[in-house]
Amino acid sequence: HQVPSSLFFPHVRPPTGPAVQRSNCHPFCYDRWLFQHNGAIDGFDRLRQRLDCAIDPALFAGLQGSTDSERMFFLTLHFGLWEDPPRALARMVGFVEDVARQEGIENPVQMTVAVSDGGGVWAVRYSSEGESRTVYVAEEVEALREIEDRGEGTLPEDSGLILSEP
Repeated sequence: HQVPSSLFFPHVRPPTGPAVQRSNCHPFCYDRWLFQHNGAIDGFDRLRQRLDCAIDPALFAGLQGSTDSERMFFLTLHFGLWEDPPRALARMVGFVEDVARQEGIENPVQMTVAVSDGGGVWAVRYSSEGESRTVYVAEEVEALREIEDRGEGTLPEDSGLILSEP
């Protein structure tokens, strides 16, 4: 009743290393964009400085936390999220993989990402190993429950997940 919106990004996941604090909680936001991520960048502690240095200084000032997820978001902004979200996500992943390979890390990225500009939602899954986690996309929650009924996944009874690309 206090916050009207046609789009919410609920997100719950266990921490993968950095401190549990508000600045490390999803979704991350910048301008009109929301970003949430489940997964990890392998070797993030070794890659963090190089990833940070690649972010446009005008954007870098908006970083608040210490997670790999927030770096992925700001790199995606840097690589053109405003113009072409799927291409910006692909460029971000390619950059992270290149930096990781230079550090001897072969398969650094495991991600399921949802990003929104307030009008549309892009949901992407990717793994450097080629075995991606699952992301389900449906216009109605009943379609997702049918997936559960076929034994392909699980959703809580009160799930309200609805994802769609603009």
